[in-house]
Amino acid sequence: MVQWAATKLQNSNGVVGLQGGSWAGLNQVYTAVAAGKNSPIKALAPYCFGAEFYRETYNAGGIPTQTAQFPPLLGFAVGDIHGAGAFGQALANEVHAGGPRAYYNDFWKIRTPGTYAKQLADLGIPVLIWGTHLDIYAESALSMYTYLQNAHNNKYV
Repeated sequence: MVQWAATKLQNSNGVVGLQGGSWAGLNQVYTAVAAGKNSPIKALAPYCFGAEFYRETYNAGGIPTQTAQFPPLLGFAVGDIHGAGAFGQALANEVHAGGPRAYYNDFWKIRTPGTYAKQLADLGIPVLIWGTHLDIYAESALSMYTYLQNAHNNKYV
C-alpha cells in the first residue's frame, strides 16, 4: 500500500506519512520496519497504541489487568472479521487457564511494538507519539519514547 500511495496515487509526490490511532498506530510501526531503510515513508504519527502488550495491556506483574478481557471483545467490535472474536476468546481462555500465552514469550514479543524500537530508530524516520486520558495503553507514549530514545542512542537493552 505504501508503494501504491507513493507511486500510483493521483498527485502523489512520492513521500508517505502514516498517522492513526490504536490499531492504525500499531500498524505504522510494523509497516515502517517491513518497508525498510529507503522506503517512501518519511514520518509516523501513531497515537493511543501499545508499546508493551503483555506487560502493559494484559498483565501487570503477571496479574491480568482490567483490559485482559479486551481480546474477546475486539473481534466483535470490528464486526468479527475473519473470526477475530473466536481467536480472542481462545486467547483469553488460554491465558486465564495458565497456558503458554499466559507468559511473556515469542507470541507476545512479535506483537509488541517495543520489540521493533531499534529497527524503527535505525530507519531515521521522525515519530510523533501521543496518547490521551482515554487510552487503554496507559504508559504507551512514555514507554515507546523511551525505547526509541534508547535505541537511537545505542543504549537499547
